[in-house]
Amino acid sequence: DEADALATTLNYPFARILTLRYKAHNDLQQGKHQESIRWSKEGIDIVKQTPGNRYFKEFHDVISESYQALNQPDSALAYLKITAALKDSIHHAEKELQIKQLELAKREMADKLQQSENEVIRQRLRNHTAWTVGLIIAFILAFGWGVALYQKNESKRSLNSLLQGQV
Repeated sequence: DEADALATTLNYPFARILTLRYKAHNDLQQGKHQESIRWSKEGIDIVKQTPGNRYFKEFHDVISESYQALNQPDSALAYLKITAALKDSIHHAEKELQIKQLELAKREMADKLQQSENEVIRQRLRNHTAWTVGLIIAFILAFGWGVALYQKNESKRSLNSLLQGQV
């Protein structure tokens, strides 16, 4: 009870839910069915305020078992139906979550594939650019060398013609 009071005082809903869950199960096992129902209903009220809490179904199960033990089959059946509906909705939600996770994984794989393809394209572009720049430099060097040879050859001809003119 101290833990329950502390959880209530500090406003820790999860701690309060766990305390009520313990009390509900303990009282159910001890045959204190009215107390078990009370703790479970209180737990349900708190669970409703916390999103996605898995104890919602469990509290309904405890209430159904308690009503069954108290020989109140109509009430037990009502909570059993809620439990069945919750189980279906939880199963459906889990399947939806699995589908979303698979779709997300598929999208991530597609993104990674696209990134890989983009990287390959970038690498090819870099290689192509490097080859192009290399060929341009080689062409410039070859052209420069050709011009230098031509000028050297021309100067030799001029010198040869000058020398032949002096002889």
